[in-house]
Amino acid sequence: MSLLTAFFLSTILAPQVPTGPFVRQETVPIFGEARGSHQIGSKLYSPSHKDIIVIDIPSKTRKVLFTTDSALYFQTIKVHNGKIYAGLGDTTYKSYELACIDIATQKQDWVIKATDGPPEVAFSSTKIFTSLEPGKLTALDMKTHNRLWTTDIGLKDADDWQLGVSDFMVMNEILVANCLSTLHAVSPQTGKLIWKKEFEWNGEPIQVNDTQIVVPQEEDEKHWIDCLDATSGKVAWTVAGAEMSSRSLITNGLLVSNSGSEVIAVDLAKKKLAWTHKFNNESYASGAFLQEYNGLILAGSAVGSVILDSKGKALWSGDPNAIVQFIWTDGKVIATETNVGVAYYRKGNLPPPPAQQSEKKALAKKMIADFRYLDERERELLLVTGNDCGSEFIEGLKLINLAKKDIGYNYDSYEYHYKLAEIFSKICTKDDCPELIKALKEMSYEGGIFGSLLQILMRKGDPELVTNALLDAMDKKEGAIKLGPKIPESVDRYLSTRSDSRAVARAIAVLEDPNADSYLRRTAYVNLGLIGGEQGRAAVKRMRRQRTLLKPIIDRLELEKAELPEGEQGYSAFITKAVASDGRTYGLFTSVILGSDGDLWIAELVAGKWVNPYFVGVTLNESQPFHMEVGKWTSPLFEGRSPKELVAGEWIKLLPQNSTITRDTDNDGLTDAMEGRLGTNPENPDTDGDGDIDSIDPSPNAPYIAPRTEGEKVIAATIDARYQFSHWDVPALFAAPKGWKPIEFPGWDGPVIYNLGSDEEIHPLRNVYSHGVTLIDVGSPPKTLEQALENPFNIRWNEDKTVAQVSVSTYFDFLGADGYEVLLQKIDGEWYVVRMSMSWVS
Repeated sequence: MSLLTAFFLSTILAPQVPTGPFVRQETVPIFGEARGSHQIGSKLYSPSHKDIIVIDIPSKTRKVLFTTDSALYFQTIKVHNGKIYAGLGDTTYKSYELACIDIATQKQDWVIKATDGPPEVAFSSTKIFTSLEPGKLTALDMKTHNRLWTTDIGLKDADDWQLGVSDFMVMNEILVANCLSTLHAVSPQTGKLIWKKEFEWNGEPIQVNDTQIVVPQEEDEKHWIDCLDATSGKVAWTVAGAEMSSRSLITNGLLVSNSGSEVIAVDLAKKKLAWTHKFNNESYASGAFLQEYNGLILAGSAVGSVILDSKGKALWSGDPNAIVQFIWTDGKVIATETNVGVAYYRKGNLPPPPAQQSEKKALAKKMIADFRYLDERERELLLVTGNDCGSEFIEGLKLINLAKKDIGYNYDSYEYHYKLAEIFSKICTKDDCPELIKALKEMSYEGGIFGSLLQILMRKGDPELVTNALLDAMDKKEGAIKLGPKIPESVDRYLSTRSDSRAVARAIAVLEDPNADSYLRRTAYVNLGLIGGEQGRAAVKRMRRQRTLLKPIIDRLELEKAELPEGEQGYSAFITKAVASDGRTYGLFTSVILGSDGDLWIAELVAGKWVNPYFVGVTLNESQPFHMEVGKWTSPLFEGRSPKELVAGEWIKLLPQNSTITRDTDNDGLTDAMEGRLGTNPENPDTDGDGDIDSIDPSPNAPYIAPRTEGEKVIAATIDARYQFSHWDVPALFAAPKGWKPIEFPGWDGPVIYNLGSDEEIHPLRNVYSHGVTLIDVGSPPKTLEQALENPFNIRWNEDKTVAQVSVSTYFDFLGADGYEVLLQKIDGEWYVVRMSMSWVS
């Protein structure tokens, strides 16, 4: 584009579309719990806690139109024929209301209780359509607000929760409701369901006219849009390759959509893709907006902004802040709706930060006071200006806390409090921390800003000064920082790393308290070996897990808890009970103690107590077990019946006294079916030959031998530190390195089974890997056989073998896993874990 052309276009566009850079002049506040504003002409109506605010945009005047006396607060509003229809709700997501407020009289006409919400509304000439109950649509008479009909669209999620309706479209004699990617069309007169259709939820459906709806679709990374006939729900036409996002609009006969990296336009008359405009090659960019203004299309995202004509021709382009989505403009001033109100901008640049220190402090103080209204560029200026202005930040943050200017647990509160603290954390220095400690002593721990400042203090402050201040707070000394009834975990974690005698004594007390938080106990355990001196190391040695025999299988099943309500049960849960042909009462239940939470078990009820439990050998987790006989992922059958068929009723005929499940060939307390799952020898009561029968042996296929080498001592200390505070009685499958002769490593509560098979073999526990089995892998695989024999766990040593580093991976289920890097040091002839940090998590 030539300079002359650019000048010409900018001259033409200037009165039509204000282009940046912009400078904010002022903000008229709203301060809402929701962003459910509704604009009618030059007036903006917005919910704000208990109030409905109206702002006259050109005159910049603000007033409270209505204040509710309900216990709920406003969340959504819609204006129709001089009335405000407002959805109210509370923070428990249980209580809702739909209220009608007359704008002229500023009084509430009526209110209706709801159990779904906050209620959305749509209108016909005589009716109000809304969702007052989960999964149900309701029509109200416009004049009397009496209920005309209610219809259950019957949509539920996997947990049987009925789903709320997100929006409505009124189309002649059809009412279309969108409920989690399913459109439901009902008769506005009777509420009778006419049709329903699912669509892919990568954008919202758009009403094209009174008879057609455009919906986005996606499958196998292919995108297209379908245009539905509103009367039948059938696809009238399709446009392939069109990806429609939630930022979409209709203008000049075009459906225009902005994904953030690309703007597309579909010609609704020709039913085909008209044009595309790419910002760059990225597949997605945040902050996308789309707006029509005077026949032009304004689009932008984090990667740029553009003004397009209806042919897709770029008339102007610039940086992401060069165009903003506005709600009003006179060509010179533009008004935009923000999280906290209506902000007014003029064309111009921000001034550079002042050079004089006094001017910097004055500007920083003013910007901190106005922080709620600052835009991102102003916050960047505050960051630059704020250097050497720690006192101003601390004073401003203290005033926010003491004034209790919280506006609820929402995004506005996050912006106001934590973003300001985030800037302060970047400019705070060690020299600011004595003043910060003084301020914290005067502040309330209940304020949202308090915790952020505490974190900054622990990161930036002199460790000795901070340690003494926190210990005084822990001891509740007069004039100390008030931490509240529940001590922040980060404080305990910080103090557990300090060698101060008071901090060490506290860490030892936490470590030895069985009721203390397990994470804090592990933190103390890891740190005391290095910084706790002789006392700390003695405490660690006292806490090291000793070899303990497992409880009998019937005790581990926790059958006394199995009939409690969900959430209070132990490792087992009853499904049903029935009387068998022999007159005895049996129960069918699931238990996780053999590695799969869908495992089926049976027990007998004798004198009010469940006895004689037996593992059936099959699991309800049908998609997960690998059936080696069949050679595919499928659930094994029991005498030709699937687990679901057993649960449906076949179990009471087939399971009681069935020798297949009661057989215990070696009489060791584990049936053959249990041993088949654990991989132990069903014909040898003591698989590893260490003197303990398999049912109570903590590692039934590894003999009880003390660590033999320095490497095994390192692994023993690692396993102990990583798992002894994670109490979980289910089996753990330990990946045994090549060439290593297994020994027991105490640390896991349940049975530890060493996978000693070849690479081609799949251990039975691995076959049923699901919520229950834990897979443990210590060290990355050695690259050669020589390395495997010399260093089977791939421990990284220092030169004189006084420091060792080990990797530990734990897989709890398909979606739950983590990896830790563990650093150990040899002190006084003993190995201690001195650092343990998470390296990855799934």
